[in-house]
Amino acid sequence: MKKPALYLLVLCLVMFAKAQTANTNSVENTEKTIEAKKETVAKKDDITEVKKDDSKPSTSSNITAEKKKPFSVPKFSASPVIDGKLDDEIWKNSVKLVDFIQFQPGDGAEASQQTIVYLGYDEKHFYIGIHALDEPDKVRATVVQRDNIFGEDNVRLLLDTFNDQRRGYLIGFNPLGIQGDGIYTEGVTNGNDTDMNVDILMESKGIMVSDGWTVEAKIPFKSLRYTAGKGKQWGIHILRKITRFNNEQDSWMPINRNINGFLLQAGKLTGLDE
Repeated sequence: MKKPALYLLVLCLVMFAKAQTANTNSVENTEKTIEAKKETVAKKDDITEVKKDDSKPSTSSNITAEKKKPFSVPKFSASPVIDGKLDDEIWKNSVKLVDFIQFQPGDGAEASQQTIVYLGYDEKHFYIGIHALDEPDKVRATVVQRDNIFGEDNVRLLLDTFNDQRRGYLIGFNPLGIQGDGIYTEGVTNGNDTDMNVDILMESKGIMVSDGWTVEAKIPFKSLRYTAGKGKQWGIHILRKITRFNNEQDSWMPINRNINGFLLQAGKLTGLDE
């Protein structure tokens, strides 16, 4: 009778030890599972933060005060050859305007393709250089008549030469350098805000290049009416249309569509003292 009782006692001790071991393993496994979940959550949080850091905030909110300050247009000592190439040394002395942003269809979003505009002047002419970055085989431009460029890719300037925020010269170019021009009037809401009967005397040439298209233009000051004299300012907008991106419209200055007024939001150029 003693042997069976002893056998049962040993068996109970063995089973108890196994149960303890199982419980210990279970606790350890549970702790490992919890730690693994914590690590997974931590990794997910890290990814979220990276995405937040990498996400691009509204460009309009990041426009510096520098863009809203008047900028000076330098005087050229020589006239560039108007052949569309932008390879004359004198362009290195120009003011360079960059960082265009969308105002249609995106409101303050980054432009799909960037644009660089160069400005300068001499005693007789106002000079414009344009480098529109793009894929050359996707650019939309044709040989059209003057003023028929606005339905295809183009870059245009709006010059408020009296800085009165009422009217401005609309001067545009397609990738081939074909011109479009008129007089824009602020506040006209019937779709007739631009008088296209005005033809400004100017010279321009555009060419396709490996990274987009370029245009050079010169406008005689005698073709424009403006306020002259030291310290005088012009209002200026520079706009670009990229048709294949849902007729995307980009602007050098930020344009708030909730503000009733286009020239009110123009940049200011100065330095044209002669």
